[in-house]
Amino acid sequence: MTFPKRGTTSVRYYYVCLWWTMSFAEGRLHLVTTTSALGGATSSVTIAPAYAIALDDMAVMYPRLFAPDSLTITAMDMGQYPFSCTPDGVGQTINEFTSAYANAALFSAGDHTIILNAVLCPQLYPTIGDFAREDNVLTFSCGARPPARGGRYPTMTTFFPGSNFDNGIALLALMDRFEWRSIALIHDLNLGAILDYAGRIAGQTVGLLAALESRAHDIDSMIIQMDSTKDMKPQIYYRALWKAANHSRIILCDTLHEPLREIMATAFDLRMTDRNEYVFIYVYIFQVPKEKPAEWNDGDDLDLKVKTAFESMLIIRTEAFNWTQLDSLMQRIVRRGNDTYINKRSQYDPEYIKVAL
Repeated sequence: MTFPKRGTTSVRYYYVCLWWTMSFAEGRLHLVTTTSALGGATSSVTIAPAYAIALDDMAVMYPRLFAPDSLTITAMDMGQYPFSCTPDGVGQTINEFTSAYANAALFSAGDHTIILNAVLCPQLYPTIGDFAREDNVLTFSCGARPPARGGRYPTMTTFFPGSNFDNGIALLALMDRFEWRSIALIHDLNLGAILDYAGRIAGQTVGLLAALESRAHDIDSMIIQMDSTKDMKPQIYYRALWKAANHSRIILCDTLHEPLREIMATAFDLRMTDRNEYVFIYVYIFQVPKEKPAEWNDGDDLDLKVKTAFESMLIIRTEAFNWTQLDSLMQRIVRRGNDTYINKRSQYDPEYIKVAL
């Protein structure tokens, strides 16, 4: 079962809305790109070049709308110092935005202004949204917080890359499709592993449980905890599978790649995969370095058992990344960043304005 990569749909909507807005505008257009961060590692050095590459690609798709002689870009990069997003430092960051916004507004008098907002400091969202409301400026924001309730930002559209709750929605859709009304969730605490791995599993579990709890009236769920990094194996897998099988024939394994193979090999030994009596589900959202997707072939003694057991498994995952394409994109962004920050000219010069803060 595959659903789009997180952010894929949001990016498409973003482009469509931007194209639609620009297609009805007359005269010059003024794009204001905003970034902010805690420090130099995640700042305008990484975000602003990504903006530029995205605009380059859209200029190829829509040459009339994105022609350099009809487009002005102002980059507003705030908080380029440590602790700029902390309670003690965010005030200065907001002041920087206020000053930069005033300069951009003066420069763009008579133009149609659109703000492209990708600030990494969520405390800036209220200020940007309030300014945009008062000046009736259309604003497209990505992350890092939901829009305010009560219509406080009527000119801001916010795009989200997704949340852990989406995993649970996909699980519910699968269960509704086959009219399953019970499920046992084996949750691997993984406390002895790298902290990021344990946190990722915990976050994923939160999303799955929240969705299941919303359907508690018609889906009977049970969670079984274990720890593949501390408990004795394979005994821990036997106990977890025995408890799960006593509750439901639908068993979700919330763990990492290697423990998953061991669990499925144990299920094979218990003959839980012989007659298609049990259905196993695995949720794999992000493909990240050092954490492979679910694969039976690992070149060890478990391969044949896992291969057979995987025939009883359904996998909920995002669309597989095209690493070659992503590498090419990242290389373009890195090159643009180098060009921009050593003062080489871009295709939008002299219209490209770098607001020095």
